[in-house]
Formats: sequence, structure tokens, C-alpha cells
Amino acid sequence: METGFGDFSRFTLRARNVLAAAEDLARAADVAVIGSEHLAVGLLAEPEGVAAKALAALGVRDGPLRSAFGLPDGVATEPAPAGEPAGGDTAVPRVPLGAGAVATLKGALRSALHLGHNYIGTEHILLGLVDEEDATAATLAGLGVTKAGVHEQIRAAFAAMKASQPGSGA
Repeated sequence: METGFGDFSRFTLRARNVLAAAEDLARAADVAVIGSEHLAVGLLAEPEGVAAKALAALGVRDGPLRSAFGLPDGVATEPAPAGEPAGGDTAVPRVPLGAGAVATLKGALRSALHLGHNYIGTEHILLGLVDEEDATAATLAGLGVTKAGVHEQIRAAFAAMKASQPGSGA
């Protein structure tokens, strides 16, 4: 399936690790494609990522998130060792992306461009998930992960990062 994302070069290492974790989850669930639900749970593979921190601030935990999507426990969503992408040296999914995942990643790209970013990070993937009006977004909303809540958490994270930069006056 053509995704329009080429070699995923705009994706940060953490975002690539999310894709690799989503692939592992899809494979463990014995499904033919990576769905947006796999991306949602895969975000927890990068606990230091903006998305995982936003999810935690919104009260989302791994077990309930997996259960909400009917995904098996026990599939590791562990981050790769520092400096190494998960899933081998490319971290590009070998299980194809399904229509929902493609829509989410297109939404992530739109979010990144809207924010003036030249990269796609975990936060953009989360924005892509909640901006879609699909079953995954509805499931997330049922867990308290609303579009408004995610946007607020990400704005706050960016403000905190900006304030911590040298010369910010903080």
C-alpha cells in the first residue's frame, strides 16, 4: 500500500519506534495490517515522548488502553535502546499500514505542518489520532482522551519546552 510517506525520514526516532511498536502489536493480534488502534497503543512505547506524557496526564494507562482496543497484553511496547530504532535498522513497518493508520499519519503530517514543524513526532501522531472521526478516536474519547484535552496537553508541553530553553527568560 502506498502511504505517501516515502522513507519516513520526517519521523523522529521516537515516532519511528511508535510505528515499530504498532507493527509488533498488529503482528501479535494476528491481523493483516497496522490499524490506528495499534498506533494509539504504540505511543506508550515512548514514555518520554510528548504523546505518552499527554496520555498519562489524561489518565490513560497501558492495560486499560489495550483492553479498550481488544489488544493482547504481554506484547512489549518497550522503547528501543537509546539511539537505536525499534524493529531493526529502518523502523519502517513491514506489516502494511491499513486505511485507518494511513489516515492517522496523514493527519499527523497536517498537524506538524500546521504547527510549523518540519518533523513528525509522537505528539503529531496523537493529534492525527484524535482529529480523525473514526472508531479509534471514539474509543480514545471514551477513555477521556478528547481532541480538546490532547491539544491542551500538547500546547502545555511545547510551552514548557520553550520556557526551559536558554534565553527564554524563564
